Amino acid sequence: MGSYAATRFSPWTTLAFGLGFAALFWVLVLGPRTVFVPLSDPATLAAVIYLAVVSTIVPFGAFLYALRFIPPTAATVTSTVEPFIAGLGAYALLGEALTGTQILGGLLVVAAIAVVQLPERPEPELPPAL
Repeated sequence: MGSYAATRFSPWTTLAFGLGFAALFWVLVLGPRTVFVPLSDPATLAAVIYLAVVSTIVPFGAFLYALRFIPPTAATVTSTVEPFIAGLGAYALLGEALTGTQILGGLLVVAAIAVVQLPERPEPELPPAL
């Protein structure tokens, strides 16, 4: 759906339809009471809105926007940088400790993203068969 919709609609339209249908599905499966009653508490509603915007709308909107500039495979690989950025944020903002393995894993993710973004090299020409 992403690459098809990216060429026809704005990222925000695609996101609104995707998340809207997902929300409708869960309201139907879980029932309106299960979904909406907890949201009557203002603190819960604020937390849900914050999480929806920060962890869903912004990342998926950025992903769909990226599909206008890079192929879907490259966008998918590039989106794997999110856990690395989250780890750096936890280190910088919350004082979390990062192990050597975590740092190495993050650097490998960044290296993989760089490799995927490299332009493709043409296939070498083979000499004619005798």
